[in-house]
Amino acid sequence: MKKGANPNVFSKSVLHTPLHWLAYWGDYKAIKVLLDLNKIEKVLIPANWTYEMYFEKHGAFNLFETTDGQTACDIAGDLGHYRCLRAIIRHFLED
Repeated sequence: MKKGANPNVFSKSVLHTPLHWLAYWGDYKAIKVLLDLNKIEKVLIPANWTYEMYFEKHGAFNLFETTDGQTACDIAGDLGHYRCLRAIIRHFLED
């Protein structure tokens, strides 16, 4: 991501982002790394921007939904990957 990779790239068939996949596989350490590189504090899209423009500039975001309407937190919780769930929640609760 430091060299310009898009952390919100998604699979077209199921709309999973890297955060969704990491939650699915239970890789809480990689989730922490991904979210530590996150630059989003609030989602306020400027009127003349698209969501894609905003997220490519500002980093991984945790509220993208899959085709089944699941966020990464939903996936981690459903699969019992509580360390992943905790890592995501803690990241967005920190000051």
